[in-house]
Amino acid sequence: DTHPNLLDVSCAGHVNAGDDVLDTTIREMEEELGGGNNGSMIQGMYSLEDVARSKAFIVSSAIEGETEKYGKFTCREYQDVCILWWKGEIPMETTFFAPLVEEEVSGFEIMDGSELIKRMRREGVDNGLVPRSIEYVDALAIAIGCER
Repeated sequence: DTHPNLLDVSCAGHVNAGDDVLDTTIREMEEELGGGNNGSMIQGMYSLEDVARSKAFIVSSAIEGETEKYGKFTCREYQDVCILWWKGEIPMETTFFAPLVEEEVSGFEIMDGSELIKRMRREGVDNGLVPRSIEYVDALAIAIGCER
């Protein structure tokens, strides 16, 4: 894990050579939010068509970090970002999610979009979130209606 015990604003994963971005998106949602036969509320809520229509932006990034296993690294990638709005008829709660790969997810937090963007913009402060580039934060702010 490149950023252990930090909250991320998304389900994320790498698309392997030859794999489809949309199929990978659904797989990552199931792994990190819940899916399959575990009874999670996310199960069956979003289709491949929902994901295809939800693409919000693409941003390139280079993130540096260090892991105990591999040492220092630089990860250069393109990030396809989809925004899937909650379809549930009842308010979202963290207990609705049951990750299939629990070692990838240490917890959930639900917050207002404007609070999230404000928290992501705090530079030099331990905000408890996976670090993102200003380009990513700006694009996310626009996509969720929280422009500067």
